[in-house]
Amino acid sequence: MNRLEFSGVLALALLAGINITGAVHELGHLAVASAFGAHVVQSQPWQFLANARTVVSPLPSGQHAVVAVSGVRVGTGFLVLALLLVRWPRLKPWVPVAGALGLASAFYQLRPFFMCPLRSDSNNATLFALATGCNELALSLITWCVLGVILWFRVQRTRFIRNWRQAWAEASRPR
Repeated sequence: MNRLEFSGVLALALLAGINITGAVHELGHLAVASAFGAHVVQSQPWQFLANARTVVSPLPSGQHAVVAVSGVRVGTGFLVLALLLVRWPRLKPWVPVAGALGLASAFYQLRPFFMCPLRSDSNNATLFALATGCNELALSLITWCVLGVILWFRVQRTRFIRNWRQAWAEASRPR
């Protein structure tokens, strides 16, 4: 595999990862909302044409908070499962690199929680903070800690840096 093919595989993995984790995120909202008996008004799980979003009928604030955070929890749960269940060291070096980039979008769905006190739009983090009365600064700090642990775990588990160097060196070799 040359560098151009390697770059194409990485771009494809990132694009696929964004759409798959976006769909899993929205399906997490749908599953929890349905469990609470809410009516799903609208659902756009794919990011091809527009931002992924789910709109459900009104719920009590406590249930609404659980629905708001459920997408992130389901997406992060799948990320952790993928990191634990796949035997990363046994794969060719480019596979863990592509897999890690594909899973990177699971971090992207945590973005509303990073700077919760600085945002004024109605996203999952703001809805969760308003419904539970949680301090937004504490919510942001907890999210940064969770992200740091998962990121460290991902880099260690997939041996990302070593595999990146090895895959890039293999892609650079003449055929």
